[in-house]
Amino acid sequence: MDRLIDLSKMKDNLGLTRRNTWTESLHGLVSCSVVLDNYFYGNYPKDYFYGREQEEKYVFDILLSTTSEQNVKVINIEGKSGAVWITVPYKVKVSFIAKKILEAVTEEFVSGNDLHELTMKLKESFQRKKFLLVLDDIRIEHDDESENWNMLVDSLFEAATAGSAIIFTSNPDDSLLVEFMVNFFGACFWTEIVNRLGNLPLAAKMIGSLLQDKVHLSEWVDVLRSKLIDEELKRCFAYLSLFPKGYEFKQKEVVLLWMAQGFLQNSNTKSNHKSIEDIGDEYFGYLVMRSFLQPFGSGLSFTMHNLVHDLATYVFGESYNHHLSYSRSTHAFPESFVDTKRKLLRTILPVCLPLERAPSHIDPFALEESIKYRLNPHIFLTLSLSHYDITYLPNSIGRLSNLCYLDLSHTALETLPDSICDLCNLQTLMLTNCRSLTSFPPRICNLINLRCLDIRDSGVQEMPLEMEKVTSLRTLP
Repeated sequence: MDRLIDLSKMKDNLGLTRRNTWTESLHGLVSCSVVLDNYFYGNYPKDYFYGREQEEKYVFDILLSTTSEQNVKVINIEGKSGAVWITVPYKVKVSFIAKKILEAVTEEFVSGNDLHELTMKLKESFQRKKFLLVLDDIRIEHDDESENWNMLVDSLFEAATAGSAIIFTSNPDDSLLVEFMVNFFGACFWTEIVNRLGNLPLAAKMIGSLLQDKVHLSEWVDVLRSKLIDEELKRCFAYLSLFPKGYEFKQKEVVLLWMAQGFLQNSNTKSNHKSIEDIGDEYFGYLVMRSFLQPFGSGLSFTMHNLVHDLATYVFGESYNHHLSYSRSTHAFPESFVDTKRKLLRTILPVCLPLERAPSHIDPFALEESIKYRLNPHIFLTLSLSHYDITYLPNSIGRLSNLCYLDLSHTALETLPDSICDLCNLQTLMLTNCRSLTSFPPRICNLINLRCLDIRDSGVQEMPLEMEKVTSLRTLP
C-alpha cells in the first residue's frame, strides 16, 4: 500500500494526468485534441464494410490485372457516394471537372474555362504516366454532357499508359445501397435499425458511434428515438453548409465564425468557467467524433461528406436568407443581393478554396455603398474581404456597431481607418499577410471585446502602448 501511495505522489509531482479513453469521451463533450488523439492513435472504431467483400475483390482484381488490351480500365460503380478523390458540386460544366483534375495533379490553382486548353494541359500532365483517377458522384449539366464529356475522356485515354484506371461513381435517384457500414457491436433488431437509417452507410456510421458503448437494449432504443444532436450544436453544424462541398475546414476558422454568430454563448460558459473558445473546441470535437466532420490527412483540416452537407443545408433551412456565401473566383461582390437582403443579412463570406491564391477585384464604390447604406448595423455580424485587391477600408466601417468578425487577410491594405476603433463588439480581426500594413490606429485599444488578432506575415512591427487595455485578447500570433 505504501508503494501505491508513493507512486500516486510521484504522478502528482510529475503533473501526469489520466486522459479520457474514446468510450469515456462519448459520455460528454471533450476537446477536439482528445478526439483526434483517439482517432489516430487510440481505440477509435475503424470503418469496415460488411457484405461487399466479393465486389471489393473484383474491383482490385481489375485494377491490378495486366491482361487488358486497353491502356485505361474504366470501372463504373453505381450507388451513394463515399470516396474522397475528385468530387464536385452537383450539375457542373465539364470544364469545371477538368480544372479539378488538373488542380489535383499539379497542386496549383488553374484559371480559365476553355475546355480545349484544359484537355491539352491534362494530356501533358498525364503523358507517359500510369494513374488511378476516381471521379466520385459526378453530375454534369445536360447541355454539356455529350460532346464535351467525350472530349475530356478522350484526352485521358490518349495520354494514359497501360495499367491506368478510372473509377467513376454515380448516384442514381432510384437506388440506395442495401449494405451498410457499422462500427458498433451486436445484431439486435438490426433490420429495424437499417430501415430507420434508410440503408445509408454514412447514417449507420453516425448512429454506430452513439451505440457502440451501450450494453443494454433499452439504451439502444433510447438512442434511436432521440435526436442526433441538440439544439445548441445544430446551429453550429448547419452553419457549415455555407461552405461548398469538398471544402477543407480549419478548426480555428470555424470556431471564430461560430463565436461571431453567438452560437457558443450558453450556460456552460459560466457554470463550468469555460471560455467560448473552449466551448467551440468541444463542439467541433463532437462533430468529428460523431462523423459529421472527418479528419483530412494529418488532422489539420477536416472535410464533410456530401450527404452530410445535404443534411446541414436542410437543417439550415430559411436561415440562408440571413447569410451570404459565394465563390470569390467565380462571382463578383454581390452588391445587388446585399441590397435585396439588407434588413436580414448577418454574414458576407466569400469562400477562398486552397488553390485560389490570386486576389479578386472589388469595386471600391460598391463596397463603400454597401457598408454605408445597405448593411443593417444592428444585426450584421460577419464580414470577410479576404483576398480582395483593396488598399483601404471605407471610413463607414465604423457604423457596423455589432460587427464581431472582420477578415481583411491577404489584402493590400496600407492603413486601417480610425473608425475601425469604434467597433466595440469586434471579437476577431484577421490581418494575415497584409504586408503593406505597418501600424494600427492609436485608438485600437478601444476594441475591448477583441479576442483574436491575427497579424502573421503582416508588416506590423510593433503594437500600440495601451494594448494592455484589451483584456479579452486570447490569440495574438
